[in-house]
Amino acid sequence: MKKLTALLLVALMLLPATACGGANEPGAPAASVTEAPQEAAEAPAEPTEAPTPEPTEEPTPEEVIYQIGETAKGELFNVRLDAVVFLRAVENGRATTIYNQSGASSDKVYDAVPMDGYTVAAVVLTFSYNGKQRSELNLRSALVLDYDDGYTFSPIPWNESMPTTQDQYSGYYRFNHDDLQVVVSDPLSFQETTKIVYIFMNDVVRTETEKSLLLKLDLPTADGTEQIVFNAREDQTEEERKEELYEDAVDYLSRGKFTYAISCLEELGDYKDSAALYTEASLKYSMIRDKRDEVEEHISDFRKMDGSQISELFPGTWKLSQGGNSWDFFADGTIDDHWGNARKWKVDGDKLILSTDKTTDRFTVYEVYSGWYFLQDESQTDWHGIQLMFKEQ
Repeated sequence: MKKLTALLLVALMLLPATACGGANEPGAPAASVTEAPQEAAEAPAEPTEAPTPEPTEEPTPEEVIYQIGETAKGELFNVRLDAVVFLRAVENGRATTIYNQSGASSDKVYDAVPMDGYTVAAVVLTFSYNGKQRSELNLRSALVLDYDDGYTFSPIPWNESMPTTQDQYSGYYRFNHDDLQVVVSDPLSFQETTKIVYIFMNDVVRTETEKSLLLKLDLPTADGTEQIVFNAREDQTEEERKEELYEDAVDYLSRGKFTYAISCLEELGDYKDSAALYTEASLKYSMIRDKRDEVEEHISDFRKMDGSQISELFPGTWKLSQGGNSWDFFADGTIDDHWGNARKWKVDGDKLILSTDKTTDRFTVYEVYSGWYFLQDESQTDWHGIQLMFKEQ
């Protein structure tokens, strides 16, 4: 019995061994295998803030550059650049106050002629007003010409000398400017006004036309100033430029602006009848400046007046070249020279006879241009101021 019990125990002990060994037997069913879990996946990155864009500057508005003839509308003032004319001289541009021994003073005016290497520009501006408050503008301090982006030229102060060819006379010497103040004391009644500003500068500003020339003007506003910029050179074809110079010269000549006309014609050169216009402008300029020698050089070109023409011509008011004085010639043969002198006139043959109580002078009368006459004094006495005359219309 014991033996049987022992055999049963041995059999029971062998059963687990057989089960364990059966996993490696061919044909045995594959055991279910569970893979080891992988490492945990990387945690998702924490959300980051979107980058803040760098601040960008607002684009500055492009500077507006106006052209000659255009009107710039400011907060208070509107301004138009009408012309920039380079001149041979500024008529009556120099003024000198002369004092005598008794302390009395008198003003003398002369032309301001730039010396070699310099020129003078006449800047013509027209102003209107659209503000409602009083205001004023001083062009001497508010205006500059900017050449080649940095060379600046300002109007000549009224009490400052300029580079000219003339000697400086004793006394108080100044540039004879027009009033360069634009004053608005009553905005409702302000009338459009034109100002001419003279600016002396190196002559290269005139000749180097490929380089920029800007007019910069600081206009007053309600709480400060604003700058207006004009192109002081005209963008034109060569033919347009010549035609405009020609028209300007004719206009200046008709209005007695002889130095302006001469400057235009010098720049124009050979164009249409510019040579004849240049001669006319030069002669008339010489006459009003009392440059008799320059006029007499052309005497062969003048028309000589006969007695009947002189008799018909002379009654009326005449301007004399010297000092701009006027004489009135009356049909009864008397003259009022506005100095209180007893003068008479008559015609003898083809001669004009001018006489006082002490002197008698005989003149040959030449017509230089219509209304402009040269009196050649045959008696050779010195009649200052009578040789060049032009008749008032």
